[in-house]
Amino acid sequence: MTQTICPACGTDLSVGPAPSVCPACGRPVADYSHPYSGVVDAVEYDFDQEPANQRVEATDLLVRAEIPYRWDSGFRLKISPANEAEVDQLFGYAEDAEGNVTDTEPSEDDEPAEWVADEEAVRSLADLFNAADRLRHHPEDPRAITQLADALGAVTLADVPFGINRVLWETAGQLGRQLFGLLNEGADQDDIAAGADALRAVLRDHV
Repeated sequence: MTQTICPACGTDLSVGPAPSVCPACGRPVADYSHPYSGVVDAVEYDFDQEPANQRVEATDLLVRAEIPYRWDSGFRLKISPANEAEVDQLFGYAEDAEGNVTDTEPSEDDEPAEWVADEEAVRSLADLFNAADRLRHHPEDPRAITQLADALGAVTLADVPFGINRVLWETAGQLGRQLFGLLNEGADQDDIAAGADALRAVLRDHV
């Protein structure tokens, strides 16, 4: 069987039917199209001790910088030697003139505004899930209602963040607005719980 590896986080997807969304990181597999096919002299970064979300962060940095890459088995990330210095900078370390490793990881204040916006939008999606999860069990929880309202406002105003499927984003917003409408109308608790469960089910595998 040909080995299939998630291009977002490096997870082996060769067991069973090829999924459209990686079960480990929740990213749509087709959204990543920056393959590096080189073998000889390829530079390798070992991520076997890192969780899926950190591996995805590494991939996102490369995609934004338009640097070709490839995930190989064992969570090994490979790039061209021509891009090594740039990738070292992106990943937060580089060697000085004497060969000493220096920390060059930027602080949050140095991140481009669009990156920060994407991160905040993804956090809002997670807040939407958490609010729905609480309302599913406690339809009158005031803190969950406030969290839903805040997250829904952010999701409604923000652009689709990088790596998130547009259909998922728009569906989450629509279900969130429906749930908030039920709460405003003083709907039956069973209806509110059902609305919360529908929103939770859509987001469960993506946050």
